[in-house]
Amino acid sequence: TNMQAAVGVAQVERADEIIEQKRRVADRYRRQLDDVARFQSNPDWAWPVYWMNTPVFDTPADRDAVLDSLAASDIETRPFFYPLHDQPPYRRAPPRTPSVAMDLYDRGVNLPSSPTLTDEDIDTVCTAVRDAL
Repeated sequence: TNMQAAVGVAQVERADEIIEQKRRVADRYRRQLDDVARFQSNPDWAWPVYWMNTPVFDTPADRDAVLDSLAASDIETRPFFYPLHDQPPYRRAPPRTPSVAMDLYDRGVNLPSSPTLTDEDIDTVCTAVRDAL
């Protein structure tokens, strides 16, 4: 619609600003949680936009503890994406990488990733993660 197009154009005009804010959020998460979780590495030539911030923890029990801690602190989050090969429409096809996909799902958490998060917001999330571990 015209309204959707207007919003889209306005967002594209602000893309560099939004991406810079997303990078700020990701950098703060990484600095505070790098010793307790792994984050996706990025090659030198890549310019990630950090749509999601997804630390991967050592064990599924760690992931579950983090999810519980965040929920108890009223922080919205979710587990990593469920593997496509195990979705109902694809269950008949032989899985190609079930061990890697399930491992990431079992240990990954998508943290709040809005570009409007303040440093205080991120610190609160990180505190809840550390409290869980």
